[in-house]
Amino acid sequence: MAVEFNLRKAILQYRDPTILLDELGIVDTSSQDGDISENDKKSGNIQKKYTGLAEPLVRINSATITGIKYFNLDLTGFKPTLLFRFETIDERFLFTAYPKDGDIVSLYIRPFGELFKPIRMDFIINEVISPFNNGPYNTNEPSTGKFLSFTIMAEVRIPKLYKHICKNIRGTSTDALIKIAEDLGLGYASNEVKMKDSMNWLSPNLDYESFIKNIVNGAWLGEDDYFDCWIDQYYNINLVNLKKQFDEQNSKIDTMRMAYGVDSIGDLSGGAEPAEVEFPIILTNSTQFEKSPLFIKDIALEQNSGAINKDLGYFQKIQFYDDKLKSDKPKNKFVEYSIESVTNKDLSSRDTLNKGRLGEDVYKDEEKKTYIGTMYFDNVHENFQQASIQNILNRNDSYKTLLKVRNRAWTPFLYRGQTFPVIIMSEGSTTASSDSAMGPGGKKASVAPDGDKRVPNVFLSGNYVVLGFNLEFNPIDGIYQNMILGKKQWTLNPGIISDPKTLDTKVDDAQFNDLVKNSSTILQQEVGKIKSSIFAG
Repeated sequence: MAVEFNLRKAILQYRDPTILLDELGIVDTSSQDGDISENDKKSGNIQKKYTGLAEPLVRINSATITGIKYFNLDLTGFKPTLLFRFETIDERFLFTAYPKDGDIVSLYIRPFGELFKPIRMDFIINEVISPFNNGPYNTNEPSTGKFLSFTIMAEVRIPKLYKHICKNIRGTSTDALIKIAEDLGLGYASNEVKMKDSMNWLSPNLDYESFIKNIVNGAWLGEDDYFDCWIDQYYNINLVNLKKQFDEQNSKIDTMRMAYGVDSIGDLSGGAEPAEVEFPIILTNSTQFEKSPLFIKDIALEQNSGAINKDLGYFQKIQFYDDKLKSDKPKNKFVEYSIESVTNKDLSSRDTLNKGRLGEDVYKDEEKKTYIGTMYFDNVHENFQQASIQNILNRNDSYKTLLKVRNRAWTPFLYRGQTFPVIIMSEGSTTASSDSAMGPGGKKASVAPDGDKRVPNVFLSGNYVVLGFNLEFNPIDGIYQNMILGKKQWTLNPGIISDPKTLDTKVDDAQFNDLVKNSSTILQQEVGKIKSSIFAG
């Protein structure tokens, strides 16, 4: 079966990066047939064959860093950042490879399977921290530089990113960002082709990063569209219309060929190779999928609504002086109107949005005013004043409630800005214990239909947009992945204890039973497809 994806929501690459990276190579000490020796298997040393797979390959000044205790490649902000900590057992790193002004960190991470591109990046070192340490034995002997702990903080190295430039770019926001990508040697990717924001984009001695952010804040397509921008791990500037990604309409399940059954370094110690099979892009914590690279090992929920509302409010009243209006009275040129965050229009009776407490309209009084100044529309597009507020307001609204999930390995086929369904299952919960047998008001608590103990949590399940990644490493778990997922439409699920079934008597039981049945059917079908593909291979 061919790979299927939703072209409407796909983020496509329109320019390849041309940035030059430092040469990074290692000596291959494995046997010619690529097998792992018995001694390597016993000792757990499988880095010979799987360089960058067992743990990140990190190099500073031609010294390969060993003894990494923690590693975090942060892909949640505007540009990738890196933090890692390692410990030394001799003086070689301190005396020969310690980073100096302008030195960089070279990074290589290899994916499972042969279908996907590895991560290869260079980072400029911002800070190195090394506390006093007299070694693991706490002796009173003078320190010679052994047994030191180093914490290094770095960000992706893009020459000229902070160079102040005085420049004018005529065209749409897409044209401006592609021109900047050419200047910096970066690629360009987007889910939009034609923008409606042609103007003179000016940089009055701003650095490139600030210039990019100003362009994105002024980007415009329509009154329901809003944009975010970031530089990804493959050196692409991404301009993404988040409204399109959060849209619940025209959603379908994408498929991808990926490594299945071997997705952690522990599985490879026995010499196993991953089986590459066609697989639906559905994240789930169902134990039926525990060998899938999309299996959710852990979840967490984060809520930032209070802080965001305090800063931006629910409504923004835009105020500006319109110089093009003809009037002999300056007050007649003063314009103001209100906008609010964009929400989905297709709602069910149990759906809730980020619009204040359920059943209240107090949020309507939470209005902020922003005076933009004088608008000379000969220099900017006609919706520039609204775009500069609309993009910021809606971007922040996307981060009000976040689902964080942890996969046990890196999934290179998932990318920031992508949208896909997530099914969170509650397994083995029947509220049969004595402290949960009764619901509110003395009513008998609900149980899963037909005695099935595996049911979906409708509040946490749904279509999500990837808002960022963290690739982390520690010696115990190896390389694993945390994803930040967002959605703007949440289905209420006021269950008791851990049972996700609603206690709302207004909700038809048949509706919930259908959801359970459909979710279980999808999971069972996909497990069957995977087994068939593996055995056929």
